[in-house]
Amino acid sequence: MPGKAAKVVITERQQSVLQEIAAARTSEVRMSQRARIILLAFEGMKNEEVNAQVSMNPDQVGVWRKRWKAAFTQWVSVECTEPRDGLRKAIREVLADEQRSGRPARITAEQQAQLVAFACEKPNSDECPASHRSSDDLTREAVKRGIVDSISARHLRDILERNDVRPHRHKY
Repeated sequence: MPGKAAKVVITERQQSVLQEIAAARTSEVRMSQRARIILLAFEGMKNEEVNAQVSMNPDQVGVWRKRWKAAFTQWVSVECTEPRDGLRKAIREVLADEQRSGRPARITAEQQAQLVAFACEKPNSDECPASHRSSDDLTREAVKRGIVDSISARHLRDILERNDVRPHRHKY
């Protein structure tokens, strides 16, 4: 037996901001979907009916209804004290994904900096020019130097790409 859906209440200004977010071509799809969920729920639709319109699981629709209801009193104060942009920002924050804990980083920022610096160094041997150093070669050398205990070639490539480092293109 389905539970009771959270009742959605919105003010005219909130409705205007939600309609703006839902209709904007530059809004993320998820943000637009979530704004439409709140608007449709305000019209009195059940989660299953909203689901049919936004292509989202009825349970997910319920989650967004509950988040909206929980934040409503906060918005009333924002709406009374701040301009429209403040209200828009507050609404976007509630409709945004919450932070996830994720896995703690295994390689520190200092180690990443050392890896980038190492990858930019001129190779010690004339046998292996920089243009021929593979990610596996760099990985083995990073472990050998004690920069990291272990690292995959893919992770090392990701770190170098994020820092816009391409050792194979570097001219010494």
